[in-house]
Amino acid sequence: MIFMSFGKTSVNFFQTKKNAINGGHFHSYSVTRTILRGKIKYVTKNLTTDEEKISIISAPHFWIVQENVVELIITLEDSIYTETYQGTYKAEVYFPFREIVEKQLSSFQ
Repeated sequence: MIFMSFGKTSVNFFQTKKNAINGGHFHSYSVTRTILRGKIKYVTKNLTTDEEKISIISAPHFWIVQENVVELIITLEDSIYTETYQGTYKAEVYFPFREIVEKQLSSFQ
């Protein structure tokens, strides 16, 4: 991961290998995501409406994630993607999704 800031705008870069899992949290602000290379399985849950969605997204593509939407990103190919937002980073864990991430992380130990 690479973290960069330009004034109040922050851009975080993620380079991941196939089958990596990231996310399991949500923000109180919107985030712009851009996939620059690769393909991901993108799982979301809107905590306001309780709606869940699963999408397959290939590079190049960008989208806006609204506040209070939980994300789970599963890379189907080696991938590079970004998140861009305004202000200070803050995330809240959503345990049903985060447990999936933590399980994968513990398998590396």
